[in-house]
Amino acid sequence: EYYRSVPPTAHLTRRYTGRQLRTAIRRFGPPRAETVVEFGGANSCFLDDLVEAASPRDYHVVDTNAYGLELLR
Repeated sequence: EYYRSVPPTAHLTRRYTGRQLRTAIRRFGPPRAETVVEFGGANSCFLDDLVEAASPRDYHVVDTNAYGLELLR
């Protein structure tokens, strides 16, 4: 149900969290990450932020929600 109807407040919190992730990765991470693994990232709202900040060669999502993983595809 979570992936079918995202709460309106999630748009604000996701934007803020994405900005914080980009900042932290740029400040503390390598210029280009070899691999990024996102746990619980089905239908990831942070994928674009993480790819932009880390430029990983490989990006993996680990989640048990098949529907959310299909949305990510």
